[in-house]
Amino acid sequence: MSTDYFTGAPATPERSPHSVTEHREEIESSPLLLTYKQVGQLTGLPAGTLYDMVAKGAIPHVRLGPRLVRFPRAEVGQWLKDNMVRVRGKEVT
Repeated sequence: MSTDYFTGAPATPERSPHSVTEHREEIESSPLLLTYKQVGQLTGLPAGTLYDMVAKGAIPHVRLGPRLVRFPRAEVGQWLKDNMVRVRGKEVT
């Protein structure tokens, strides 16, 4: 069972780490640069997938050194919003 990164509480269907809109406040209150672990908890993506996405340039990131990668909080939030699949006929907020 997964847990919410910010509260440590068990993830529930209403508060799933896969829900973009429910994590808007957590994104805005988190540090300026996020770690792999923080982005993984926020998105529900495993670290291996994030490493692959960084290598392919598929997710916004900053390389601070040869092996040090961080993810700009605002750009990750925008990336999630831009990649959200909308339900036909419904506005998701």
